[in-house]
Amino acid sequence: MSLAVLCPEARRLEMKESLEKNEIDNYGIALELKIPEQYVPRLFEERYLRNVNRIIK
Repeated sequence: MSLAVLCPEARRLEMKESLEKNEIDNYGIALELKIPEQYVPRLFEERYLRNVNRIIK
């Protein structure tokens, strides 16, 4: 849930696209969000959005 607060869905999708285009890496995302780099991959897991939706319902 805290990742969803720190990175709203629209921004997460922008970051995912930039990551796929190699315009940014996990370290860059971590710096932008001010989170430990180890948590960045969790933003892009398949289950991420499903888990966030389950939490907010």
